[in-house]
Amino acid sequence: ALQQLLLSRSKEHDDALKALAASQQQKETVIKTSFEQMITQLQQTIEAKNTEITRVNKANELALQAAHDNFAKKEAAMRDGYQSSLRDIERVQKERVEEERKIT
Repeated sequence: ALQQLLLSRSKEHDDALKALAASQQQKETVIKTSFEQMITQLQQTIEAKNTEITRVNKANELALQAAHDNFAKKEAAMRDGYQSSLRDIERVQKERVEEERKIT
């Protein structure tokens, strides 16, 4: 009877350990799945942010190039205007010299 009681208690103890191990395994699986989901979400968020950063960088590059081109056009127009003004000054000076020659 004592041996039967010990066997029964031993089996109950084994069953309790198995149940505890199964419960622990289930908790670990839930935690692992939860972490995997969080990692996946973080990866997706990082990818989305990187895509947005790439888009903004490209837009900034295009805006900078447009500003550079616009500046170059304005600079060329100013240079052309300056050259035209110099030619006008030279022309007026030549005309004055011509008029002074005619007077004298």
